Amino acid sequence: NLERFNLEKYFDLIVGYEEVDFTKQKPNPEGLLTCISEITDLKNNDSVIYIGDHITDIECAHHANDKMNRNAVISILLNYNKHNVTEGWEYKPDYITNVPKDILEIIYKILLFIDLNIIFFFNRKYFFIYLIISYRFKYRCF
Repeated sequence: NLERFNLEKYFDLIVGYEEVDFTKQKPNPEGLLTCISEITDLKNNDSVIYIGDHITDIECAHHANDKMNRNAVISILLNYNKHNVTEGWEYKPDYITNVPKDILEIIYKILLFIDLNIIFFFNRKYFFIYLIISYRFKYRCF
């Protein structure tokens, strides 16, 4: 799909489900941690934002924080449903929105407090994308 839309040229790194062992797919954080380690070392208080649309995305972010022994991954849930989809979830997202355009507003709020990279995980009809944008919004990983 990236080739079809001619998007590959905009990204330094692609980490998708094909690059992660089948037994280590989400909510296992291996793919997320691989992507993070390829673009940043998360020194000091650096953080990343992980944006997902499913419970496994939020679990993945939580498990990544556990593996790193700190809260370096901030999760945003893009909830396409209007009801409280997180009810009964063991792990809750740090932020939640029902409208994709609100993601930028959330990111701007977070940027006021930390240095970060941004990781998107988009999962719709088998179209899997990791997108990492640096603090200056230069596309780094898709």
